[in-house]
Amino acid sequence: LPKPISKVTMTHALNWLESARERLRQFEKKTISIEDKMAEIRLVNKAKWLLISELKMSEPDAHRYVEKQAMDRCVSRRCIAEEIIKTYT
Repeated sequence: LPKPISKVTMTHALNWLESARERLRQFEKKTISIEDKMAEIRLVNKAKWLLISELKMSEPDAHRYVEKQAMDRCVSRRCIAEEIIKTYT
């Protein structure tokens, strides 16, 4: 920025800085939500593999079981996966 700085230039610079900071915040939020989804997928996959190995289910049957239990009990797939993992480990 050139010196001396006019009020208009300073206002534009501050507005730009504020919008850049907000975009950064949005990217961080998106990153956190993607990481949460990935963690849930890993947990559900671990539960499915436990069902496959312990109950001799096929992968589609294990997937269906987790999804159906979550829908029937009105809870998340993560909650069902945690219960399965707790039961079989």
